[in-house]
Amino acid sequence: MSGRHRQAAVWALLLFCPFLRSIAHSETGSGSSGPPPDAVRQQKGTALAERLLRFGDGDGSAMEYRRILSLVAAKPEACPALVGLARAQLVRGEIGFAERAWRGVELAASNPTDREEAALNRAILKIAQGAHADAQLTLLELEARTADSTRRCRAAYFAGHCAVEQNSWEEARTLFSRSLGCQSCGMVSTKVTLLDSLLFGASLRSFRSPATARRLSTFLPGAGQVYAGDPLNGLNALGVNGLAAWLAIRSARTREWDEVGLNLMFLLGRYYLGNRYQAAARTERYNQEQAADLRQRAARLAREAAGVDFAGP
Repeated sequence: MSGRHRQAAVWALLLFCPFLRSIAHSETGSGSSGPPPDAVRQQKGTALAERLLRFGDGDGSAMEYRRILSLVAAKPEACPALVGLARAQLVRGEIGFAERAWRGVELAASNPTDREEAALNRAILKIAQGAHADAQLTLLELEARTADSTRRCRAAYFAGHCAVEQNSWEEARTLFSRSLGCQSCGMVSTKVTLLDSLLFGASLRSFRSPATARRLSTFLPGAGQVYAGDPLNGLNALGVNGLAAWLAIRSARTREWDEVGLNLMFLLGRYYLGNRYQAAARTERYNQEQAADLRQRAARLAREAAGVDFAGP
């Protein structure tokens, strides 16, 4: 290489090296100041999951939120994804899985407010699954420990609904009085009075006894059915058993002992014992119907008394 060529190569390196250094510096700087790759993937995944949720694709949204959870290292950072997963499971109709997701939020959250809100939403989903006793225990614990008056009011409100579903009328009356006494509920005083009167009357009400119905039908077939509010079946039981007894007596008068045994064993025995069983079963159904009507009326009055039905998850 000639001296002129060597000099040109030196000048080219001197000019090009600062350019390479500037590129390396810019790339290094952008890598250190920008978000890490996992964070970028979480942001994109969350946007996709929310978009799928808006279009009603609960399966796709739940799968995307699970993928996001696999990228999260720390527990508190998992809370938004767990909340999204709970919402996606509700869209799918999987209330049990949604309740588990809220349980995950409750365990992962570092903020007491988030933990309490997650516990409240989890209890509401338990109510939706019919686990009223378990939900009521969670709500009463939340009411006792929370410092937020509105959340305390909501916890007592839903605990009152749990007590109603368990036919615990006096306990429901106490819980609703605590809940509807919260000024933030926007309570309607007339409805509060009606609800209190309904629950007070239900607590004093004595339902009909299946044992009493069975005893009545033992002495007079059909009497237990009439006691249970079913006079038509009572008359039917009286007629069938009366006919079977008349046939047995007629056979005894003519000394047709085979007919007497047949009537006593198959007709009188079957319908007489069945009459006693049906009297008790009809009384239990009557009590269940009355309790269901009371529960429905109490729930409606509670919603109207609060002015709004406190939103769940």
